[in-house]
Amino acid sequence: MDASEATLLVAVAGVLGTVASGALANHGSRKTKMAELDHMERQWRATMRAEQHRHRNSEMKVAYVELNRTARTFQSLLQRHVRNLTEGTEFAVSREQEDEARNAVRDAYSEAQLFGTEETLAVASRHLNNLYAMHRLMMKFESTGDAGILDDVRARTERSRREIGEMRDSMRGDLGILDQGDR
Repeated sequence: MDASEATLLVAVAGVLGTVASGALANHGSRKTKMAELDHMERQWRATMRAEQHRHRNSEMKVAYVELNRTARTFQSLLQRHVRNLTEGTEFAVSREQEDEARNAVRDAYSEAQLFGTEETLAVASRHLNNLYAMHRLMMKFESTGDAGILDDVRARTERSRREIGEMRDSMRGDLGILDQGDR
């Protein structure tokens, strides 16, 4: 090989090297950019999941607060009604008040079904079914006067006191606010 062929080979190798280095640099740059975009997408998705979790917890808290408030109101009215029946005093609680409270707790439970956990909803359902049964038994007592019904109502009243605490504790567990004491 003579000098001109060698020079031509060196020149071709130089051009190929220059072109290849540009292509390799472009490939490396694209690979880095894709990794950055992938990382940014992962961060965005994690942020969105965290935001959805916060929003869901906020909605759950609102639903649980309303369910707890309405259940306590209905329970309180029923307990006052039981006391009135037991003592034979005039009713300080009207049937309309009880019906309004029963409907409010039913509506609050329906809302909680959208956000609550199955465990908490099961606890709440047991409690509400007990309250509804108490209400029906008291209406039956008023129409029949059967004193045996009051014994069942008293037992259900005691049970409802335990159940409201269980419901509250389950709600607190779902919201991550355990060990806050009884308020």
